Amino acid sequence: MKTKFTYIILLLVPVVLMAQREFHVFPADHYKSPGTQAGDGSLNSPWDLQTALSQPNSVVNGGDTIWLHGGTYTGRFISTINSTKPDKKILVSSISGERVTLNGNTKSARKSVLEVQGARVRYQNFEITFLGDYDRHFGQPGFQKVNGLFHTLGEDCEFSGLRIHNNPGVGVGSWKATGGTLIEFCKVYNNGHLRKKKGVGEGFYVQNQSDKERIIRNNFIFNNYYKGIEVWSASSGVGFEFVKNV
Repeated sequence: MKTKFTYIILLLVPVVLMAQREFHVFPADHYKSPGTQAGDGSLNSPWDLQTALSQPNSVVNGGDTIWLHGGTYTGRFISTINSTKPDKKILVSSISGERVTLNGNTKSARKSVLEVQGARVRYQNFEITFLGDYDRHFGQPGFQKVNGLFHTLGEDCEFSGLRIHNNPGVGVGSWKATGGTLIEFCKVYNNGHLRKKKGVGEGFYVQNQSDKERIIRNNFIFNNYYKGIEVWSASSGVGFEFVKNV
C-alpha cells in the first residue's frame, strides 16, 4: 500500500507543476488589499499592476491568468509579460463583475497609458482613459500628448472588450512588428487633441510589416479628433485582413 501511495504522489507532482496558475492585482491605494511590488500575486498578497505586467515567463507564462480587481489604477504602464508557449496565451482580464480603469492622467515620462511589448497575451474587459481635468490644446501649459494603448512589440496578441477613450493622443496604435494581432469588441472614442488648424489623434493607427494577418473587427470607433482609423502597410505583398464593422 505504501509503495502504491508513493507512486500516486510521484504521478501527481508533474500535473501540479504544469497546472495553469492564477494571479491577483489590486490598485496600490486599495483600502483593504493594496497591491504591492513585494506581493507574490496571491489573493492575500496581490501585486500592483506594473509589477504584474513585468513578471518574467518563469513566473507567468502561457495558460496563466492575471486577474485585475476592481478600482482605478493611476499611472502609465508597460507590459513585458510574454508567453513562450506557441499554443497558449497569458490572459490579463478584469475579474467578473468588477470595473477596472487604467487612468493615465498623472505626471510621467511614458507616452502611453498602456504599452504592450510581449507576445501571445490576451487583454480583455478593462478601460484605458484619462480621468479628471487636463488640457487638450497642444502647446498649452501642462499639455501632455499621451496615447491610450500602444502595441509596439510582440506577435499574436489579442485585445477584446476594451474601452479606450478620452486620451489626448492616438486611441490604439498597432505597430509593424506586431503581426498576428486580433482587436475586437472594443469601444474607441473621443481620443486626440487640438492643434491650431485641426484635430490630431486617430482612433486606430495601424501598420503591418509581417507575413501574419492582423484582424480588426466588430469595434465601435467614433468621435476621435482626427480619423477613426488609419491603416498603412509597410511593404507590398504583406498578408493583411482588415474587417471594419462599426
